Amino acid sequence: ELAFNPAMKSMKKLWDEKKVAIVRGVGYPNPDRSHFSSMAKWQTASPERHINTGWLGRWVDSQAEDSMLAISLGSVLPPLFAGARRSGSVLPLGGLVIPRGTLGAQCAQLAKPSRTDNSLMAAAATSMRNLFSVSTSVQPILQGPAPKSPDLPTVNGGNAGGESNLAQQLDVVSKLIAAGAPTRVWSVSLGGFDTHANEANAQATLLGVLSESVARFLGQLKSTTRGSDVTVVIY
Repeated sequence: ELAFNPAMKSMKKLWDEKKVAIVRGVGYPNPDRSHFSSMAKWQTASPERHINTGWLGRWVDSQAEDSMLAISLGSVLPPLFAGARRSGSVLPLGGLVIPRGTLGAQCAQLAKPSRTDNSLMAAAATSMRNLFSVSTSVQPILQGPAPKSPDLPTVNGGNAGGESNLAQQLDVVSKLIAAGAPTRVWSVSLGGFDTHANEANAQATLLGVLSESVARFLGQLKSTTRGSDVTVVIY
């Protein structure tokens, strides 16, 4: 009695290839039906009490410090990536463009560790170093094309199927995976699901974007050596 939304043809194809698993009926005890409470519980993995760290942020805390370890695409760090001592990195779609010239030199000076720094100054210097490190690692890779999927026809130099912000985010992820980035976890997002009118059409459009973008991304990974290393979790 269950089926995919008709807009999710690409996801159905992945299902037929046994590449999709669906976990049904996921919730949490005593729901208050608040969007905000629900998102907090999803991202912190703490259904009973409020905490300030995300479940992936706590994992970041347990790893050796590396600004490339966990990256979220966008402009705001998701609570998912917030740790008690460290957090994942946030990468704008266009990459991190660091200042040059005199300002760049001053920022680089600020980034240097010093024995006289207090804890807050040391944290600020570390953040600045991380910005320079991520920018240096990422910018050259982002200038290149995303991997081409062998499964999709090519039109005007790009994969057919249209563009969306989600597809652009996943393009960045596929480029960096193909380039051998040491990142272990990526976070991307698609907004617009909090619908209050015209829900059937809006839902179909969004689920279609999700379906096409994820299938395109997995197709891109087929042309790399890392395709079998990647698991995508959608919630």
